[in-house]
Amino acid sequence: MRNFGLPAGIMGMAVIMLAACVHDDVEMTGTAIAEEAVEDAGPETPTVYYAMTDIYQPQFQGYADTAFWVWNDEGELDASGLTEEQWETMLVSAKNLRDISLQFSEEPDIRVAEPGEQLFNEGKGFIPSESVQAVIDTNPDGFRAMMAYMAEQSDLAVQAVEARNAQGVSDASDNIYAACKSCHTAFWYPGRR
Repeated sequence: MRNFGLPAGIMGMAVIMLAACVHDDVEMTGTAIAEEAVEDAGPETPTVYYAMTDIYQPQFQGYADTAFWVWNDEGELDASGLTEEQWETMLVSAKNLRDISLQFSEEPDIRVAEPGEQLFNEGKGFIPSESVQAVIDTNPDGFRAMMAYMAEQSDLAVQAVEARNAQGVSDASDNIYAACKSCHTAFWYPGRR
């Protein structure tokens, strides 16, 4: 019997928390969607909302859902069962997370949403895009620093995947999730914990 323990609990919470950001049904189909999402962003930095729903969420899901399988049926780290396709999915996802985060870390004009665009669950206990924009505008350097940290953690994920380091893959998954949660707490849901 598989002993999921703490890593599965963390992964489950990460998937649930990040899935709440999605405004449309997103079907993860491997590396194709990972590459397409970043290509769709184009050279211009996308809005934070677009990036969260169409890049970060599916890319984190591609990485974390696959990283879960570095644990064997006995609950021990053992990446020997991962396929080449799974390693590639994690690699592409981690690179895409790193690259979009670097783009935001260098962006002078951070835009939360398109003018008039309503955020998922806006008005249902969540603040409107204008309020999120005001929070980020109050501390844009803090937001950029958070994005630089996310890029750093995503790059560690890239390195762990390239080295086929099961512990590093698992740690990076936890650290990327923590970076997502920290950014949400500071900028998207201010005052909530």
